[in-house]
Amino acid sequence: VLKNDVKLTPDKLNDGEKKFVKDFAAYIKEKPEKFKDFDVYLMRNVESLKSIGIYLNDDSEVFYPDFIMWLIGKEKVYINFIDPKGQMGTKDYATEQYKEKVTIADKAINPTLPNIEKELQRIHKKEFSLNSFILLRDSSELGRMEKADWKKENMIKKNILRLDWHKLDEKENNADQTRLVEGKNYIDWILSLTFK
Repeated sequence: VLKNDVKLTPDKLNDGEKKFVKDFAAYIKEKPEKFKDFDVYLMRNVESLKSIGIYLNDDSEVFYPDFIMWLIGKEKVYINFIDPKGQMGTKDYATEQYKEKVTIADKAINPTLPNIEKELQRIHKKEFSLNSFILLRDSSELGRMEKADWKKENMIKKNILRLDWHKLDEKENNADQTRLVEGKNYIDWILSLTFK
């Protein structure tokens, strides 16, 4: 499907996935200077096609993020695993702990992404930075009404962002701009955390 210079295949996306693709395409058009040093690719990662997965735990569980974003520069390649989803998919409610597909974002405690970075660097002789982001759908309660400091510590620090941290919500209604942290929308945060 080709809409507004964005090619979508496959075209069966839920509202959160559609929102992310549209928002990212608009962001590139609005702020091209942020991408001037990169070739940018956004791939829909379809689990049924077994495209790109990350082994979790004891290799018995595989995380297939919905999207893979490549920012390919001359010196460094940034690869972001992006998964728009409801809050239910983020925690084990029996233990109240975040699932590993959330905790892999913290490279200081989880070696999954750093190990992949090292292997990619060894093979390709180029520097790689991998990141993982969970984008909560509008129906999720986490962080909806919390203050900015709480959002920074409990969400942004863990690469958990909200799709309604934007000018529009999933239904394309005006979103509450007071929910933004430091005036940044969720794509601003993805890029800020990617390039930190």
